[in-house]
Amino acid sequence: MMIIGLEKVQKEKLPKLQDRFGDSEAVQKAITKIYKSGLTSQAISSIENQEAKDLLVESQNNGFKIETAEGMYFPVIDYSAYQKYRNAVTQDIAEFIDIMAVESDKTPIKDAALMISWSEVIKRAQEQEKFIKDYGNSAKVEDMKQLLKRYLVFALYGANNTPLFSYDTKQMVTEAKKTYLETAFDANNGSFSKVMNEYLAVLKKNDFKLTVELQEYRNKASEEIR
Repeated sequence: MMIIGLEKVQKEKLPKLQDRFGDSEAVQKAITKIYKSGLTSQAISSIENQEAKDLLVESQNNGFKIETAEGMYFPVIDYSAYQKYRNAVTQDIAEFIDIMAVESDKTPIKDAALMISWSEVIKRAQEQEKFIKDYGNSAKVEDMKQLLKRYLVFALYGANNTPLFSYDTKQMVTEAKKTYLETAFDANNGSFSKVMNEYLAVLKKNDFKLTVELQEYRNKASEEIR
């Protein structure tokens, strides 16, 4: 309950904190100068802009980390910081922490492009699906279902800048095709595996080329995660 409460407070605090980062051009410029070298304590202390320095210290002290997208810097919850509580919580919360730490350590998408491999997309989705199956009564099961819906979209569509099918040829990306064919999707594991098993059958039927039938299937399938 304490961990869930901590996360709730962080989620409530996050929008205003993000606004404070986004509303200040001086803060953005100050972070730009040191971001690539790493936001170490030493680097932060070297910042001349006091507002930027204070914001970064406040963010880190309250369990946030700094991410960047589309040239902007903003805080997100640092779930890896929750790892220190892992041995003191129930098994479902421990596994929730593990899954979310992976999400915050390496975000799956940035600037409308997938930042992880197709095999990693499937691996993460199957771990999320397993959580839902194993911990149906967990306080975090609904959050996990929402995360899995996001990953189903990645698996069905890719992203705008890393589409599953070539915009020019309409052929499926080679790496994704290889990954999907090598993965065992057992419908008994949950709705993600069920959808992907059916999707693979439709893909094979259409020679892994984006057709009207494929488009209609994935539009329908993206609504089926329960």
